[in-house]
Amino acid sequence: MIAEPERRAHSARRPPRRPLSKVRQPQILATTVELLREQGLWSVRVSDVAERAGTSPAGVIYYFGTKDELFKAAIADADATFYATVWPELDRLESAAERLAWLLVRSSRSDWVLWMDLWVYARRHPELLETQRAFAERWCATIADVIRHGQERDEFAPGDAGALAVRLAAAAAAAGCAAGAARAAIRCAGYGTGARVPRARRPAARPYPQADTRE
Repeated sequence: MIAEPERRAHSARRPPRRPLSKVRQPQILATTVELLREQGLWSVRVSDVAERAGTSPAGVIYYFGTKDELFKAAIADADATFYATVWPELDRLESAAERLAWLLVRSSRSDWVLWMDLWVYARRHPELLETQRAFAERWCATIADVIRHGQERDEFAPGDAGALAVRLAAAAAAAGCAAGAARAAIRCAGYGTGARVPRARRPAARPYPQADTRE
């Protein structure tokens, strides 16, 4: 039998258990992001997330309420992860042209398809319109910051950086954000074509099926 002081000392050495919600919620979010990248918002069901996350559909709904709320949380998490990674990468590049090219190409390697999917999906699901607008505003603001950096260095022509960022974002979206779109964006910003643009594989096109109303 363990004496009381010894039992307390033994208990103090054990790491505290994390509340289940702090384990389950990030796990469900990560699983949802993974599935959304693979299948798109139109196809993923709560039961798909639950099966891959090793929980029940009721467990997913318990933490997030509805499928749209789950999608909003997962997309916000993916967006935060993207910018937390890309901002230090941009800071390491001195040239604004290189920053702009890298920003566009980097997005094509991660969540570009997810962003485009959200743009279409939100038109049929108004609950996600605010999330989609926040995505677009943050994306354009980031491009505008890079343009201002280039204007301060006399790399880019003077002008309204915010308005130009909106145009560049639209042009990149239309071109699928491939390396060619990055070069076009640099030219549009008033820079020559000599900037080195990293290569990136263009995301595979995925047709949009009819909305799946199942949970």
